[in-house]
Amino acid sequence: MLERGNISISGLISYEVDAITLTCNIKEKNMDAKLKVPTFDELIRPALVAMKELGGSATHEELLEKVIDLEHIPEAVQNVLHTARHTKLSYNLAWAKL
Repeated sequence: MLERGNISISGLISYEVDAITLTCNIKEKNMDAKLKVPTFDELIRPALVAMKELGGSATHEELLEKVIDLEHIPEAVQNVLHTARHTKLSYNLAWAKL
């Protein structure tokens, strides 16, 4: 062990591991921010615009695809699951239609 004031090998390794962990945590938080799924109230206006562009009538899937197109929603956001069978975006859009 080296004297106090000098960095020991184990101290250096610990520091590097902590730095890597910190970097990973920052990347995960940034990724979460990028994956923010629009809430139902944020989807009300896009749903109305999409419905108008679709001629006033559409299935849920048609409306969902149009909203995705109009709002330029990234594929990663589109794939965030709400349940095993439904995406969060689809779920929120269903509430926006009410």
